[in-house]
Amino acid sequence: MPKESLKSKIVYYLKDYPGWCHSGTLELVAQGNGYKGENGGRRARELVNEGVIERKIEKGSVWYRYKPQNIAEIAGKKVEIFAPKKKEESKLL
Repeated sequence: MPKESLKSKIVYYLKDYPGWCHSGTLELVAQGNGYKGENGGRRARELVNEGVIERKIEKGSVWYRYKPQNIAEIAGKKVEIFAPKKKEESKLL
């Protein structure tokens, strides 16, 4: 079974993290999973470029958070989307 990538571990962590997460925390996540801390920052920057997470810089610190990818994630629940039914054409005699 292949090892789960650091990128996916960062995404799962940020999905469950409430609000903005400091970059130092992501370095600790990387270290806790057997990677160098700087590798966590590099993968986070790649995820920002891919549009998966968001980044802000505030007072010299870098913060990250998960960026919802669709309306169901924004709503925070599973949403079923139904296509409208086609109207039956009335048959004239």
